[in-house]
Amino acid sequence: MTEAILVSRGISVPKVEIIRIFQEFYLGAKGTKGLIENECWLLEIETLRELRKVYYTGIVTGRPREETLYVLKKFGTELLFDVVVSMEDYPMEKSKPDPYPIELALERLGGYGAIYVGDSVDDIKAAVRAGVRAFGCIPPGVQSPNALRELLTKTGAERVLFDVNEILDVLPLKNNTRASCY
Repeated sequence: MTEAILVSRGISVPKVEIIRIFQEFYLGAKGTKGLIENECWLLEIETLRELRKVYYTGIVTGRPREETLYVLKKFGTELLFDVVVSMEDYPMEKSKPDPYPIELALERLGGYGAIYVGDSVDDIKAAVRAGVRAFGCIPPGVQSPNALRELLTKTGAERVLFDVNEILDVLPLKNNTRASCY
């Protein structure tokens, strides 16, 4: 997005430089805290623990592994996920909406079916293309939640949650075999 804004104003900056500066703001630099410190955990830890009693859990993200693990450790959730697939695990051209990252997570879990919960059109497209059930979730602060709900549904979301913690209301929690949930 930053690159597109700069180009629209006639400014040319190498993408690698844009990323470097963004990472300084996001991760912090020269002794200052980064914006990563402002992240909040949306899925209640008890909800996640309840899910893990029945489902394998995983994260499929386009974020770097270092950032992903930092956030998981910050909120004490790193041991509550059976698999984490981050951007280093696949080539850039295989990023969502390509199904490859989800398929990779499924492979690492032994090929179980899955329910993928995502908050973007690319998440839903990737899940549908991977042949798994896709649930949308409206992130906090969205200006037009009903418009996003409609878009996620049109893209293929089976259900759309307005709060990720509603997941316990829509998934069966009594089962003799574990399945996958991302």
